[in-house]
Amino acid sequence: MYLAKDAGVFYRLVQRVLWLFFHVTTRLRVTGLENVPLDGPVIVSPNHLHMLDIPLVGMCVRRRTVIMAADKWKGKPGGWGMERVTQIIYVARGEPDREALAASLKVLKEGGSLAVAPEGTRSRQPGLQKGHDGASYLASRTGAVIVPVAVWGHEKTFNEWRRLRRAEIRVAFCEPIRLPPEASRARAPELEQYTAQVMRAIAAQMPPEYRGVYA
Repeated sequence: MYLAKDAGVFYRLVQRVLWLFFHVTTRLRVTGLENVPLDGPVIVSPNHLHMLDIPLVGMCVRRRTVIMAADKWKGKPGGWGMERVTQIIYVARGEPDREALAASLKVLKEGGSLAVAPEGTRSRQPGLQKGHDGASYLASRTGAVIVPVAVWGHEKTFNEWRRLRRAEIRVAFCEPIRLPPEASRARAPELEQYTAQVMRAIAAQMPPEYRGVYA
């Protein structure tokens, strides 16, 4: 059982409950947790395949993690539930959001852990979508380590539960990616390369049918 050492009692209680719940109701396998640094700024970057991405990744990370989420969740049950557990930074979709950017930079500059899905929005197909440069930009400006995370199988969970079966779920934390010192001045072409590196790391952990544009 992995618990966040820098979080309050309620956060750790939620982690424990989720951990036990998913281990009882699914065939869950988690690997690579040693790749998440226990201190210093870190960006946890999972693929975004299903609404269960966040609880599955969040229950594993041994740090209190702030979540970046689309503003469509604000005021909805899913967003409200996440807000009860940790800080949520809502991001306006389709337009620059300076407030969200400033809040995210602040978390990392203070040495915190931030969850950012590089695909930006949930994939409607099993395959990976092209990644966006948000995580790479934040890492380049703060020196944060990026830990790509591959999550798959969980998109079948609800259907399997309806059949009274346990879905096979895999959560694989990849080796951390540390951008070079010159990344602090990176522009769009360089950021795109860093993002591709993150997405390829995720794809390498997944079965071929999940790799999408990174096959």
